[in-house]
Amino acid sequence: MENKSIRILLTMSFSFVLLNPAGAICVSRDATTVGPSPSPDSPLNPSASPYHQPSPSPESVPPPPSTAASPQSSQAGPSPSLNSPLDSDASPNHKSSPSPESIPPPPSAAAPSQSSQATDADPPSTNAEATTVHRGSPIQAGAANLALKKVCDTTDYPALCISTLAPFLVGSALLEEPIVLLHAAIKAATAETKLAMMVLGRLIETSRADARTLMILKDCHDNYSDALDNYQAATDAIPNWDIGTINTMLSAAVTDYETCEDEFSGRRSPMASRDNKLSRMADNCLAIASLIK
Repeated sequence: MENKSIRILLTMSFSFVLLNPAGAICVSRDATTVGPSPSPDSPLNPSASPYHQPSPSPESVPPPPSTAASPQSSQAGPSPSLNSPLDSDASPNHKSSPSPESIPPPPSAAAPSQSSQATDADPPSTNAEATTVHRGSPIQAGAANLALKKVCDTTDYPALCISTLAPFLVGSALLEEPIVLLHAAIKAATAETKLAMMVLGRLIETSRADARTLMILKDCHDNYSDALDNYQAATDAIPNWDIGTINTMLSAAVTDYETCEDEFSGRRSPMASRDNKLSRMADNCLAIASLIK
């Protein structure tokens, strides 16, 4: 009988543990009293317990913020919940990420402007450099005038030298070389002699002078022609630096002009002024030739 009672108690205890495991746990005497355990026939109501906090439903749980979203995911915004459509504009805290096209490129290094390039250029030459004559390079007008004046000052007629040589030195170089100026001086004398021959030819055709005067004019024409030949011979000797031939031919040209004027001895010479100019130009040629070393 006693064993039967023990079996019944054990059976009831196991049944109680199986049907109400929460109530079967041992609680200390000082523990706070919990509400009555629900009966096996009643459903478990978690909200009846004061210590129970209801778990949120899947619909009410907000999605976790993404930490490292890609450009495409940042454009699309946070993933919508299962029951609510995506409306990124409706959220006051939502800020759409800018598209790659709208991001301005990083400022590039500023390219040097024309003004900075201008500051890197060579500084303008000084006045002293502008007057320096360099071999083989075109020279400026100021330097040309200085070089020409320096040579013409050695002649007997420097003003005539400068005025007659300058037109034949445009664009020339090496003006400090006397042989270059000599070539220009011979060109100037040749041109002036040809002009004198044209004037003399008109006088011979239109003059009403006596036969003697006409004969002198014709002799002067021949003398001018000889002077042209002498100038040409002097010019041909320049490339060979034949100073002896140059001086001989230039001296002969001076004689040609003087011979023309001497024939008018005791008579008025219509070519006096021209003969005087031609003789001085020939003298200047000789003076320049004397500078050639």
